[in-house]
Amino acid sequence: MAILDEQALRRDYQHELQATSLRYGRMMAGVAILVLGYMFINDYFIMDVGTLALARMVGFIPGVVFMVLSFGYLKRHPRHTIPAHVILLTSLMVSSGLFSVGLFHKALAGSAYGAAGTMQAAVLAMFVFCNGVRKYLWAIVAIPLVLTLAAILMCCAPTRVELTLFYTPFITAVCVIAAAVSQARMAARSFHMSRLVELHKDELEEKAEALQLANNELQQFASAVAHDLKVPLHSIRTVLKTMDPESCRDKDGKKAMAEHMSFVTGTADRMSKMIASMLNYACLENSSEAFRNVSLEDVLEAVKLNLKQPIEESGAEIFAEPLPVVWGDRMQLTTLLQELLVNAIKYRKPGISPSIRLDAADAGDEVRIHIRDNGIGFDVKHKRAVFRPYQQLKTHAKGDGSGIGLASCAKIVKLHGGTIGVDPVLDEGSTFYFTLPKRART
Repeated sequence: MAILDEQALRRDYQHELQATSLRYGRMMAGVAILVLGYMFINDYFIMDVGTLALARMVGFIPGVVFMVLSFGYLKRHPRHTIPAHVILLTSLMVSSGLFSVGLFHKALAGSAYGAAGTMQAAVLAMFVFCNGVRKYLWAIVAIPLVLTLAAILMCCAPTRVELTLFYTPFITAVCVIAAAVSQARMAARSFHMSRLVELHKDELEEKAEALQLANNELQQFASAVAHDLKVPLHSIRTVLKTMDPESCRDKDGKKAMAEHMSFVTGTADRMSKMIASMLNYACLENSSEAFRNVSLEDVLEAVKLNLKQPIEESGAEIFAEPLPVVWGDRMQLTTLLQELLVNAIKYRKPGISPSIRLDAADAGDEVRIHIRDNGIGFDVKHKRAVFRPYQQLKTHAKGDGSGIGLASCAKIVKLHGGTIGVDPVLDEGSTFYFTLPKRART
């Protein structure tokens, strides 16, 4: 199962917060420019509050600055987006606080109502446009409110009704901060879950693709097996039809019958081997051990012991350079080397002892193993066909193989995440090569 990288997740979430903060900050700056610009004109020219209207500029100017920076500087330096957004929201709160203090100081009619309405509108605006900076919202909202209340108490003596009315923004602020904290946690959790969904969606798509490939391979495999099993069955049926019990009474008849029986028995044995190899191939993926570090030197020594008799009978010589430790399944890697060595011994030139050489080359996170022989080789146009199940070449028709050995090698290498190939030269030999991982893949 795929696992999320927590550090990468935090980085991605921070980038998401920066992008969100830029978007909402630009919206807030636009609203501030329009609303505070209109309110400045209304307060100065219509309401005639004098210099108190300048309190609107404390929020208006940062709004203009943020809007300008959002189209250039903040895009190039996204780490400054959230601090800039915090400064913008704080300046808007201070602007509304200063205006509220001014109303009380001038003792204008309806000051408490105007101040409370201004502060509450500012608090609600903070909540709407604070996405991305919610963890700073308590300071953005609470500190200016507390400073404003302190200033009101020091500069004037509001009535109980006015003071009670002014508590409304504080109650709103507490609710807003609580909701913001909850939404911040929910947003982080939602982001985490969405990444998990994306991750597992990709994983499921990969598995579905692998399953489709496996199904296609299984169809090809079943078709090849069905075709190849028909041939020996047809041969057995043909021979049995020619076996007449009446013809067995003389010496020649008994000899012919013995030959027929020998043919049938041999054909049945080949079918048995074919079925066994088919089962081994089909179960290969489910018969593996846990992957671990495996020494190919040790695997080669085990293979030599397994093949002691054919090596001695053929006079084969096996030369190996130092082989590395790889990450894989020991049982499968033993099968891999054994099948390739058997192939080199089996398809040797008549009258010439097999000479097999193994070496390894570094390939980054993988190692590349070469197995060279001096056998009969084959035409290069068949280099892909040799790894398909039951695709014995005409060159190899005299062999008694099951037609599944090299297909098993290809499947083992694929299960290890590597690649396999061959460079053949007709009548001169072949070089099989494959790659294996050095360590566990992430």
